[in-house]
Amino acid sequence: MLDHGLGLGLTSVWIAVVLGAAVAAFRRPDMGIYVLIPLLPNQTLREKLHLMPYGDQAIDILLLGITIGVWLRYRDIVPRSALRRPLIAIFILTFATLWLGSVQNNLPLPLSFENIRFSDWKNYCRVLFLVFLTQRAIRTRTQMFVVVLVMCVGVALAEREFIQNSRDMTFDTFSYDKRNAGSMPEAGENGLAAFLAEASLFLVAFAISRDAFLRWILTAFGIFTAGCMVMVFSRGAYLAYPMAFIVLGVLRRRTLVIVTLAVLITAIIAGASFIPGAVIQRATMTHDQSGALEGSAAQRLVMWTLVMNLFYQYPLFGAGYDTVKFLVSYAGLANAHNYYVQLLGEMGLAGLLSFVWLLAAALVSSWKLHRRATDRTLQAIAAGSLSCLAAIIVLNFFGDRWSYVEITGYTAVMLGMVQRGLELVEGEISAEELDQAGLIPEEESSLVPVS
Repeated sequence: MLDHGLGLGLTSVWIAVVLGAAVAAFRRPDMGIYVLIPLLPNQTLREKLHLMPYGDQAIDILLLGITIGVWLRYRDIVPRSALRRPLIAIFILTFATLWLGSVQNNLPLPLSFENIRFSDWKNYCRVLFLVFLTQRAIRTRTQMFVVVLVMCVGVALAEREFIQNSRDMTFDTFSYDKRNAGSMPEAGENGLAAFLAEASLFLVAFAISRDAFLRWILTAFGIFTAGCMVMVFSRGAYLAYPMAFIVLGVLRRRTLVIVTLAVLITAIIAGASFIPGAVIQRATMTHDQSGALEGSAAQRLVMWTLVMNLFYQYPLFGAGYDTVKFLVSYAGLANAHNYYVQLLGEMGLAGLLSFVWLLAAALVSSWKLHRRATDRTLQAIAAGSLSCLAAIIVLNFFGDRWSYVEITGYTAVMLGMVQRGLELVEGEISAEELDQAGLIPEEESSLVPVS
């Protein structure tokens, strides 16, 4: 039997899901986005919802409601954007190689969602489809601000579970027992670190669009999120975050980056020991005491070799979408621990090029918005997108930090807002059209050029 408090909380969340989907379908698609966002990074919360009727379909129910609402309002759920072609190409390629993998490797045919590869493909595509839904459902800068606020709720829930799991630990020395995945058991510890790194970058970037009070609240929360990321002990995140943070500084927040670097350098010179010993040990742990390559790094090199052998065998389209875990294993590892290698092994050159195409289109779109926007909110979203994309490029060298809804859900929402921002800046939609649809208040009308 459920604890009374837990049961009441789950019931409230489930009611919010049902009402959010209904309101999204028949009145305001953006409401479904607001309900969906806190659920995306919190797998453990979604798993608790399985106790409710159809609770295991919470994300699908919300996405269906948003899709219906977008269709009823616009008769178009795949709007024009720089990301449309690469995303459609990825949808088609992953589906084709899903079937190709079954045929080439005598795996069960993907005929129902009970097939794990078919289910994985559906889950992968739905998170990328969120780019289109966000572009259609989130129309104004006020709605974008609400999106960021509910993102903060989702990040706070993920951090709360991580902190609860870590509160009885000491961090003077590192051990693998001190790592925990918090709300993301499937994405794992490294996935949680990747999510926190990207969330921190986006929040710190978005803070520049607010007044002084909110700016420092969002900045402080972003820095706290970075602190949580550090304590997940992910070396990939340790490398990706400072590189992306510098990108953010070059774009918008030079003072913050300069102050951060000055504090760190001063502390090092002064001999301050505010960095836990476990963090230093983890960051420098590349070889063992005998001088041999550290265990997890050595295992990854073996996996890269095994997965690349699949690429050599099937260079154009790979062994098939989501096949590595069925065809290759070593020391308990079930993936290449390098997403670019994974793409080559599973979808060949076509898979790698489609992913690079998507990243390039996202970078170009974000840069265009950053250069052309005069509104601070849109500039901040563009800067956040550019810094997050820089982190994503680096993080995926250390593992799959793209296929999990817990990590990439917020990225999809962010990219959808970038595409909507470009619509506003480039005047593809007139103020009259928005006003007729009742989607933009008076204070937003200055954002939309009259065509």
